[in-house]
Amino acid sequence: VLIRHLLMPGHLDCCTRPVLAQIAEICPETPANLMGQYRPFYKAQARPELNRRIDKVDLGHARRLALELGLNLVGGG
Repeated sequence: VLIRHLLMPGHLDCCTRPVLAQIAEICPETPANLMGQYRPFYKAQARPELNRRIDKVDLGHARRLALELGLNLVGGG
């Protein structure tokens, strides 16, 4: 089993943080992959926070949080 979580711009604190905390609580030994491949398409232009890709700052923030929670990260994001 591998848990994959797609990072969304502007949603690291409200969405990624609780998801990672729940993974750490329920199954911290399960490998997790933070996916930074989000691409803004279709109606993303109507939502400024979604109309950009994940940058290295976002990815680094999510990775640090996951590691602080003791998650077993795999992959480069």
